[in-house]
Amino acid sequence: WSRKDKDFYLYYKVSDSKYYFKGWYQTDVNWLSQWNSCDANSTTLTTNGQKVTHKADGGATTADYYYYAIFATLHNTTSPSFSTINVDKTTTATVTLKHAHANNVTLSITGDCASDFSVNTPSFYSNQLGTQTITITFNPNCAGTRTANLKITNDNGLPEVNIPLSAVANALPQTIAWDSQYDENMNVGGTLVVSATASTGQSVTYASSDPSVISVSGNTLTALKEGVATITASQIDGCTYETVHTQLEFKVYNKK
Repeated sequence: WSRKDKDFYLYYKVSDSKYYFKGWYQTDVNWLSQWNSCDANSTTLTTNGQKVTHKADGGATTADYYYYAIFATLHNTTSPSFSTINVDKTTTATVTLKHAHANNVTLSITGDCASDFSVNTPSFYSNQLGTQTITITFNPNCAGTRTANLKITNDNGLPEVNIPLSAVANALPQTIAWDSQYDENMNVGGTLVVSATASTGQSVTYASSDPSVISVSGNTLTALKEGVATITASQIDGCTYETVHTQLEFKVYNKK
């Protein structure tokens, strides 16, 4: 047949006394890949994750009988694509759902970075065949690649839909500098207190390239033996700000 004004047709064929159904899903002809038969006047069928029911509604148009059919579906036709932003900004992306007769549809965010994402439409009612555009907001808590999952459920027995979410947030810039000019020559047994400051006011840590030459405790350097060691001051935020370093090279002498 060629009619497409309903989602599905059930077709009673007099010649073999069986019911047949075939699907039309919008413009996607032959959504059900082949003829199927059923011997009952009322049935519920599930195929490719879509739930199909039928009801007798209409009489004979030829020697055979046609029935209107109702089908239910819920799936995404697009995946969200987020712009890369700084960690102190927000951006949005959309996903489009095709749905029909899924009844009460509920959307939620799950996964490791669920708190970085939010959905503008936490629920909607799915009746006739249509589309629903969902806006997802990315508001990152930390820099880096942030991942989560858009979970879509319904109360009509259709499979749960899960859409991966992934977005990138850049760390904010910062700088670090030594607070003073230091004499970079030390004697064995000598100590020196150094200090560096990050532009964000975040705490700074200190490390020695050769602890056998110069050891570090907090921000106090102790010269242990002759040699050369580089002292690195670092601010490692790990979330909001870029990691920054500054270095000084010290020479240790054994003057007696």
